[in-house]
Amino acid sequence: MMNRGSVAGYTGKALWARRVLLVSFWAQLVVLTITTWWLHQDGRQPSVTIWLIRVLPLLVFVPGLLRNDLRSLAWLCFVCLMYFMLAVTEAMSPLRLWINYIEVALSVTVFVSAMMTIRWCSQWERAAVSGSKVPTNPSGEDV
Repeated sequence: MMNRGSVAGYTGKALWARRVLLVSFWAQLVVLTITTWWLHQDGRQPSVTIWLIRVLPLLVFVPGLLRNDLRSLAWLCFVCLMYFMLAVTEAMSPLRLWINYIEVALSVTVFVSAMMTIRWCSQWERAAVSGSKVPTNPSGEDV
């Protein structure tokens, strides 16, 4: 029985998008940590409170990412828009740093890869439910 809302056994495109999502998600957490503690803009002081405010909204989605929950990915897309807005604001600031551009790129990558993972997994599920030829998994075997 297929587990709805999970990417286990999906096509190569969905698995590729999920891998990109996981790498960019963890990289975004690392970049947020770096920009809070070491490469912060002038006038900012590193603090645990600021770090938690910046990182906690993303950490909420870790269980959903580990469970491969598509609904969590949809909500992650909404939260990524906030990070995109903040990253663009910092990148266009006169006090910008090179890492601010990396923040913008990572927030876009997380958003697009999560969105494409949801799309391709949903297409796979519709094909499986409708009884049409189910796409093969990356190993080439029919699922």
